[in-house]
Amino acid sequence: MNEIATFSIFKFDDFKSKFWALSQMHFAHQTLKTTKNQSFYKLMGSGKQGFRPWADFSTFALFQVWDSIEAAEDFQQSSTLFLKYQKNASDVKTYFLQPLTIRGLWNTESIFKPTLPQKPGEKEAIVALTRASIRRSKLLKFWESVPSANAILNAQKHLFYAKGFGELPFVQMATFSHWETHEAMLNYVYHSQGHRNAIQKAREQNFFKEELFATFRILAIKAY
Repeated sequence: MNEIATFSIFKFDDFKSKFWALSQMHFAHQTLKTTKNQSFYKLMGSGKQGFRPWADFSTFALFQVWDSIEAAEDFQQSSTLFLKYQKNASDVKTYFLQPLTIRGLWNTESIFKPTLPQKPGEKEAIVALTRASIRRSKLLKFWESVPSANAILNAQKHLFYAKGFGELPFVQMATFSHWETHEAMLNYVYHSQGHRNAIQKAREQNFFKEELFATFRILAIKAY
């Protein structure tokens, strides 16, 4: 196994811890930019009510791509920054992920190196990550379309968790979703009429300057 990714979700309860987490959106980059054996990272806030643009200061996320699982584990066990997140957060959950498929770029970067094709089993649990940079001229139309698409996603029976995250409110948005099976995720992506309509509308109206869709096999989920 070569590259892996981690997606850490941090929950904060009180004003002091939320303020600390918000401050790290600026200060944590000093450490993250120089982290060894890490090829890519994004520190993100989240939106309220699943995928609304208004900030949810109780939840933040850190997405990282690593050279090896050992590098990821070492960071989470010994990094002063990660230990501070554990101290301030009321809940920390990290998904250890093996990249399977990817289409698109993130800030003009290809976040995974080319690997041999891998096909997950239909009954295997899966994580899907989407990310888009929304054209500023299309912001209003895009966010008007979100509530109906969000309702369709929340109605999925085989969805364990889904939330919207982002680097920049309103403009640079990502979604993270954990599915009971790969088959369930594919059924939603390709056979849900509401989702297909939303994608078609995005294409027709050219909502995005840049977009990415990636899937991952779940190696482990660790709570700290």
